[in-house]
Amino acid sequence: MQLFRKMKGAFQEAAEFVEGKRADLRTTTLAMPEPPSPMTARAIVTLRKSVKCSQTMFARFLNVSASTVRGWEQGTRSPGDAGLRLLEIAKNNPEVMFLKQKAALVAMEDRFDVAEMRRRLKKSSGTLSLGELVAILERETPQPRKVANKKK
Repeated sequence: MQLFRKMKGAFQEAAEFVEGKRADLRTTTLAMPEPPSPMTARAIVTLRKSVKCSQTMFARFLNVSASTVRGWEQGTRSPGDAGLRLLEIAKNNPEVMFLKQKAALVAMEDRFDVAEMRRRLKKSSGTLSLGELVAILERETPQPRKVANKKK
């Protein structure tokens, strides 16, 4: 019951503020960002190529399917507001979207056979995440044997 009274009182204060009866309430005004601008198919292709990604990898970075990226690039589909916002971030700050992921890929290439990685990704038809691929390769890659130190 106490919670109800507090909420009722808060709503009453808000109503009085709106009616101009109270000026002692603190208010915060937030500037909302403009909706993202539409991107043409050509602009999406240019963006993807500028970050040196395949359609599949670009799709993974944006958390959409490869067929969605293909549709955007062919002009048969248009990205929604969420997709446009991600594309805008990728265009204006590519390091935010791609730098850490590319570093992870380079680290993977150092640890595993690149040809085997490509074969596995191709075989999975793009259904494996990078984490799943790493887990598979870690399970199947022979680890160096540890040699016990003998005390003298």
